[in-house]
Amino acid sequence: KNSSAQLSGTGGFHGNENITSVYLGDNLRVVGHGAFRDCTALVTVNTTSALTEIGDWAFGNTAALKDIIWTEECNVSIFGMNAFNATGIEEMSVPKSVTNLNYGVFQWTKLKRIKIYAPITKMENSMFFRADELVEIWLPATLTEIDHSCFGGYSGSPTDGPGMPGSFTVNFAGTEEQWNAIKINSSNNGVISNNKDELPTIFNYNVEY
Repeated sequence: KNSSAQLSGTGGFHGNENITSVYLGDNLRVVGHGAFRDCTALVTVNTTSALTEIGDWAFGNTAALKDIIWTEECNVSIFGMNAFNATGIEEMSVPKSVTNLNYGVFQWTKLKRIKIYAPITKMENSMFFRADELVEIWLPATLTEIDHSCFGGYSGSPTDGPGMPGSFTVNFAGTEEQWNAIKINSSNNGVISNNKDELPTIFNYNVEY
């Protein structure tokens, strides 16, 4: 249990190979840059309502990490750049309190399903880059833009990335008309595009979740 306001990368547990679970203390507001990066044995993280920010690379390269348990009264607003890069999490919910999901936040993960309750308007560059096992995603009706390489793998390699090979399902909280109006970068390797009728992806609209 950490009672300080911020757990920084320098003063954190970067590279610790013995930690298996973490309880983020009742007064901890920020998990700083790289605080638990490369903690190879870390499996579970429990949060509290005090937490407001998860910094860049906070849990990066924690391949054993399987579960982030959000408190019922979650106040986290920021997921930093690469915050969950290369984790072993297979299913995740992004709380509705989150307003900022940064570059590469879920790239190289083992995610299979993710529900984004956060009312984001833009999916940032490389958000799910090489998240090859992702088969289903839930997206908010507030979404208006999907950036470069958000889905998929390396440019020109259509066998990389979510749903490749195999099926991929997008559950969208808005209408089909709203989806059609989303600005989608062309570098998303054939699973997400404005020409959705040509994709192997399944689209569901007006989904409540």
